[in-house]
Amino acid sequence: MKEAGIGRECFINLFINPITGKVDDVRFSFYRLSYYMYIPVSKFREIELKIKERLQFEVTDYGKQFNYIYYWNDYKFK
Repeated sequence: MKEAGIGRECFINLFINPITGKVDDVRFSFYRLSYYMYIPVSKFREIELKIKERLQFEVTDYGKQFNYIYYWNDYKFK
């Protein structure tokens, strides 16, 4: 099943806390009729927890003015 995801797009949206630089929320977006709809929600939760645990951003003074910092990435699995 892992091979079926190769080359397919998934959008990962991060909401970053401007004070701590830690990721507060992770959202996954993909096309409704895509390979990703067959992946169990528990896998997405596992990925979310790893992202929150491992990513730390350094926030500039300008970034600290906002309620949150939005970051997104178009990810293709290889």
